[in-house]
Amino acid sequence: MNLLVCFDHGYNDSYSNDPGLHRPALWHLEGNQEQVISIPFPRDPEDFKQMDSLLKGTKPLGSAKSFEKLPRYGLAGMVRIKNQIFASSWNSIYEIDSQSFEVKKIISHPLICDAHGIAGDDRFLITVLTSKDTIVLTDFDGKIIDHFSIMRDLSIKKLDGLGEIDWRFISKQFRGSCGFWHFNHAQLIGDDLWLTSRNASCFVVIDLVNRKARLRLINHRSPNLLHDGVHINGRFYFTSIDGKIIIAEDSNESNLHTRTDEIHLDNLEIYHRDLVQKVIKLSDPHSLNRQPNWCRGLDVCGDTIFTTIDGAYGSELSFGLLGILESGKVVFEKRLNWSDFGDENELRYMSGFDVMNLDKNKENC
Repeated sequence: MNLLVCFDHGYNDSYSNDPGLHRPALWHLEGNQEQVISIPFPRDPEDFKQMDSLLKGTKPLGSAKSFEKLPRYGLAGMVRIKNQIFASSWNSIYEIDSQSFEVKKIISHPLICDAHGIAGDDRFLITVLTSKDTIVLTDFDGKIIDHFSIMRDLSIKKLDGLGEIDWRFISKQFRGSCGFWHFNHAQLIGDDLWLTSRNASCFVVIDLVNRKARLRLINHRSPNLLHDGVHINGRFYFTSIDGKIIIAEDSNESNLHTRTDEIHLDNLEIYHRDLVQKVIKLSDPHSLNRQPNWCRGLDVCGDTIFTTIDGAYGSELSFGLLGILESGKVVFEKRLNWSDFGDENELRYMSGFDVMNLDKNKENC
C-alpha cells in the first residue's frame, strides 16, 4: 500500500492569516509508515508577492483585495502527470514532487477559486471555476490557454468579463453547492473531459475537440450526492457524500445479466439504461456498520477501494481513511486527528478530499 491523501481544513473566524506558516495538507501512508506533510498557502495578495520564487502565472490584479473572511486551507483534487503530482487549492495549482512531496511550484491565475478536482495531461492542466461552471485550461507555467462555461442547457459559452475579477480572492458566501452543476471530480478519457456533477448526480462529459457537452446518466435506485467519479479498467467508482460507494458500468446485455444485484430480473435489455450501478452502503452491518458524516475522495488498489470518511462541519476534528472490498467488507481503517499535530482551538473542521494510489501497478499493490 502506497497512498497519498490530501485534505482541507477551516480555521475559526478570529484566526489571522500567517503567510509564512506551512499548513498540513497531505497524508502519506506506505506500508506501516505514515507522515503528514505541510506546505505554504498564500492567501491575500500580499502573500503572493512574498512567494516570487515559487509562484508561476499571474500576480494579483490591481483590483484584488484581502479577504475579510479567510477561505479554507488545504488541497482538494490530485492528478499525476509525467510522474509529478498536481493538486488544486482554493486559489492555486501545486506541482509536488511524487517522491519527496516537496512543492516545486505554485501555479496561479485569476480564474482559480475554490478549485475541486483537477485533470490534465502533458499538454495542459484543467481546473473548474466552480461557481461559474467554467472549465479553465492552463499551461504548466500558469498561462491561461482557454476557458469556457457549461450552461444549464449544456450549451458551451465563453463568458465575457470573467477576467475583470481576480477570483482567487473571493470567498464563498454560503455553504453547499456552487454554480448550476457544482462540478467536483475531473478526469480526462481520451479527448473527453468527464466531470461529476453534485447537483445532477451524473457525469457531464465535454468533447474538448468539438466543444460539445453531453450527459452520462446513472440508473440510481436511491438518492445520491455524487462527488468523485474515477474511471478504472472500464468501470466507474463514485463516492456519494452521504456514505456510499457506487460502482457503475456501461449498460449492455452481458453485464446486465451477470450483475449480482440484478441477476434474477428478466428482459433488462429492452429498457433504456445508461450506466448501471452497484451500491455499497457504508452504514450496512456487514460494512462499516455506522453512518459516516462525509465520504469523499477515492482510488482503487488491487481489489480494495480506498476513500475518506467523516470530517463534516460540527464533528470531531479528524477524518478516516477506509479500505473496502466490493463485497462491502472493510479491510482497512485509520484516522488522522488534528490534535496529533495542531491546536484544536484554532480549527472549525478538517476533512479528507482526495486519495491517490502511488503504486505504478494498481492491480497488485
